[in-house]
Amino acid sequence: MGCRRVIVLDTHAWVWYVDDPSQFAPKTLASIEASMAKGTVYVSSISIWEILMLESKSRLKFGVPADVWLDRCDATGLFNYVPVANAISRLAVSLGLHGDPADRFIAATAVYLGATLVTKDRRLRASRKITTLW
Repeated sequence: MGCRRVIVLDTHAWVWYVDDPSQFAPKTLASIEASMAKGTVYVSSISIWEILMLESKSRLKFGVPADVWLDRCDATGLFNYVPVANAISRLAVSLGLHGDPADRFIAATAVYLGATLVTKDRRLRASRKITTLW
């Protein structure tokens, strides 16, 4: 039986995968593409909230409004969205990560799914409680 790598994309990784995949090392991009081909790429629903919040604070700008960008991502059918379930909320606290709430929920989603988190965030990559890839 082949390896079924499950990947959760951190918010910035999701944006870069869609808009600028050159941000990734070739090995990381190949891992994302392999998981994409198997339908095992996930995005926490908290990333939708984070994108909209960043846009509202003028810290993120797309060529189109974020709502349109999100609708286009959804229409591709490439991403599996994971709602913030009770178990993920509990993990977000019990993992003892740094204070950024979105990062805590995204990391907890990866742990909950037994997935690898694709993130550039050094604080998340330094955690021994999360399997990461960058």
